[in-house]
Amino acid sequence: MKIYVINPGHILKYLALLLLVALLISAVSITGMDVLGVFSPGKELPINYVETGEKIAAITFDCAWGADDIPQILDVLKSRNVKASFFIIGQWAQKYPDKVRMIAAEGHDVANHSYSHLRMGALDQARIAGEIKLCGEKLEELSGQKIELFRPPYGDYSNNVVSAARKLGYYTIQWNVDGIDIKVKRL
Repeated sequence: MKIYVINPGHILKYLALLLLVALLISAVSITGMDVLGVFSPGKELPINYVETGEKIAAITFDCAWGADDIPQILDVLKSRNVKASFFIIGQWAQKYPDKVRMIAAEGHDVANHSYSHLRMGALDQARIAGEIKLCGEKLEELSGQKIELFRPPYGDYSNNVVSAARKLGYYTIQWNVDGIDIKVKRL
């Protein structure tokens, strides 16, 4: 017969750990969080910055609604000798092909923002790939550029979104500073 001696201090540690795990499981089931995805080493992430030795910023625009301001934006960028990336949805490109050509002619990156501006994280991989491919084909046709950058609408990405884009030869790009929240100082 064996007799086990249990240190009371260890019991409290194990109970605290057990309680923490139970709370985590409860929180996940209540909120629907993808905790395994967060801690998984296979998590697919978009690019939201690139290390450089210089102090530089990448300026991007999402073209999904109107187009009246495009000539003015291009004029300001040209006057400051600044190049930007324009993430364009396919439907916008279809409606404003002259603006896509104008952006490309000024030497800016023409980039993919999906065809229909759907919440990509809610779609299956085949639909995601279809949205990216259709938009990319339209943008390449109009701009004459090879399209390599993709930004999911609303910043809504998942492993499926990043993986589908990568399989089609795109780098998934995300922002790390939202321009809507910035107060611009006049130069």
